[in-house]
Amino acid sequence: MSTSTMAVQPAGRRLWNSFLALLAFAGIAAALVPFFPAFPGSGLDDAWAFALGIASAGKMTFGRDVVFTFGPYLGVYTHIFHPGTDSLTLLGTTLLAFALISGLIVLTRNNFCWLIFIIPAILLISPFKDSVCFSLSVLYLMVIYEISHDKRMKWAYKILCLPILLAIIMISFVKVSFMVGAFLAYCLGFAISILSKKGKFCAYLTIFAAVSTISLWIISGQSIWDLAYYILSGFEVSRGYTEAMSIEGPHWQIILFISALLIFALANVRHLFMGRESIVYIFTIFMLFIGYKAGFTRHDVHIVIAGGTIALISAFFLLWRPSLGSVLGFLVGLGVCLVFENTREKITPFVVLTRAETAFANMGRGLHARLSDPQLFRRIYEARLAQIRAERSLPSLSGTADIYSVGQSYLLASGLTWQPRPVIQSYSAYTASLAAQNAAHLNGTRAPDNVLFVVEPIDNRLASMDDGRSWGPLLNRYTVTSLDGSMAVLRRRPAAEQSDDSDGIGAIVSRGEGVLGQPVALPEQPAALWARIRLEPSYRGRIRAILFRPRSVNITFFMSNGSQVTRRLLPSIAADGFLIAPVVDNTHQLVALAAPEVSAQTSIRPVSFALSEGPGFVRGWRPAYSVELYEFKVRPQPEATRILVTPLTPADEAAPEGGSCYLDYANGAILNGDLPLSLGRMVRFTGWGFMRDSAPIEPTDMQISFQAADGTLMQGAAERISRRDVGQYFGHPDLNYVGFQALLDLSALQGPQRITLTMTSHGKRMACPLVRAPAELRPR
Repeated sequence: MSTSTMAVQPAGRRLWNSFLALLAFAGIAAALVPFFPAFPGSGLDDAWAFALGIASAGKMTFGRDVVFTFGPYLGVYTHIFHPGTDSLTLLGTTLLAFALISGLIVLTRNNFCWLIFIIPAILLISPFKDSVCFSLSVLYLMVIYEISHDKRMKWAYKILCLPILLAIIMISFVKVSFMVGAFLAYCLGFAISILSKKGKFCAYLTIFAAVSTISLWIISGQSIWDLAYYILSGFEVSRGYTEAMSIEGPHWQIILFISALLIFALANVRHLFMGRESIVYIFTIFMLFIGYKAGFTRHDVHIVIAGGTIALISAFFLLWRPSLGSVLGFLVGLGVCLVFENTREKITPFVVLTRAETAFANMGRGLHARLSDPQLFRRIYEARLAQIRAERSLPSLSGTADIYSVGQSYLLASGLTWQPRPVIQSYSAYTASLAAQNAAHLNGTRAPDNVLFVVEPIDNRLASMDDGRSWGPLLNRYTVTSLDGSMAVLRRRPAAEQSDDSDGIGAIVSRGEGVLGQPVALPEQPAALWARIRLEPSYRGRIRAILFRPRSVNITFFMSNGSQVTRRLLPSIAADGFLIAPVVDNTHQLVALAAPEVSAQTSIRPVSFALSEGPGFVRGWRPAYSVELYEFKVRPQPEATRILVTPLTPADEAAPEGGSCYLDYANGAILNGDLPLSLGRMVRFTGWGFMRDSAPIEPTDMQISFQAADGTLMQGAAERISRRDVGQYFGHPDLNYVGFQALLDLSALQGPQRITLTMTSHGKRMACPLVRAPAELRPR
């Protein structure tokens, strides 16, 4: 072979490798870069993503104005379009893609092969950004090790560590939880370089990291002086996440992941005995543990984070140190990823190809739109806001406004001036510090002029766990002006009418102790009680919380009518304080706290409560706990009574009988055959009903009708509420809003009354009897 031929082959091989790298970059970019972005929605996750995008575009201060796990580069994670952040999102995601391909080029510089396409394939299968960001820190440390270890490495390869370092700094401003891995990767990389006597290289990296951190933060519209607030507040949110947001899931998935992690660790254990490579190995195991916590703390669709993390990291190991061990580790990691993805959507070769086709099609459509019609995405964005407005219209309000708990999309789409509390969604104010920040906001000069409030707890939580600390300021500093379905509208009172004790926490009523599983009696007076319950984790419980998640705590209320209600309790919030009586489950009951004359009809008061642990094999909490009870004081609002009570109005004619219905309670009492009833002037009815034709029909309107013996017909409007349990019981899970509640003024009624639920849907009316015989109503 001639020397000229020998010279041509390496050049041709380099060209071919460059082409393969370009193709791999295109695949990574198709998976990570939102050339055709997503648009705002109205769901819970859509709401925070939309709201934080607005905050980022509006240069609100992350860490002070808004406190959440995400930072100003959240578009890299959500891919949701906003005209003010689209460029930042594109730059950030492109940097992420370039960092990945840069790291892969360094790892495979001596043996570049088709295996590099494993990475874009995994990204197309498992799209969660958490997996990418966790694994990127591992990739950075691998690259730093290679640069420090390979003394003959060309500067063309060495310089590729810079985009990776820039990317791990950027992802720290995407989500605070990414900062831990990124910071550790940088510190360990610094240590490896120092041990390898690369002092000058370390100095360059340190300068680059410092300049990049400041630049990225300022480019996002933030002040450098606020960076510390972002870090501290973000860690406070992260600190309380495990206790507050954990939910249970199938045990086999946990066992599968832990088994895969152990197999990966054993298959690659030789790195533990290879000098400085052990640092990379130990850090990799740590990041897999972080991925495990991220996937199984909230054990639902989040498991794909754990699957994607182990798949990507095991792929990096395969490309970095090809061996039988790394092949085995990769196959196990990929298998776990596919199994977990299969819980979301059945994974077949067709599905994988469809996802790839969709990703590349969106890339093509997005690039074409950005070049040929730059205003297209803005028009789609505006059209989507119009759709959100059509889903739920909000009242026109003067001044600033905030919305509780998770309806930010409706407020932002409505055009109202948003003045958010720091923790923008109430379920995330799950530590005493975060709840206090939200309450202080309502007492401060930046409090909104208007508040739109809906009681909507998640995960079967007791409603007062979600921003319950703010209920006192809301009801004492604001006036309830109207009720729009399940939404209360509140207006801030003039400063002269506001009291200093707006938190509502009054004098102490009692102190005592309780034991898990045993009832604790509640005093009959005062009517509203504020509680501080302090539980202490057991020694085993602390270990369980670190290695897995803490056992949840439930609170069961024993009601005056003999019923029981079980809700989830958050120990951190319980220690700070919460409303324990009456039990508030909906917005009407919250507003009733400001209307003492109807509170008894609106809420069923507990006579005692008991705490218990959720599922688990290890006792997570010490059996004994302390209890302090205080009076909860709310300034009476006559307007609240008028808003809550629905007067009866004459009706023209009775609807034909039909449908199915049931009256659960009347003023908390279960109706039975013991008639006539003796009820007060105001009566709260709760129950459910649906119309029937060939199949059950969800009514669009519900009225409770009263027909006297002489045929006089009166009726009062009932609010439709979600009762999915009814649809599931009857085998029609599509039935949702078939529940009803109504607080009616019955003072105009005399004598026996036939009580029916009149339902309407698409012009058709149907009446269903709520009681078996005419009820003798004797208003008192």
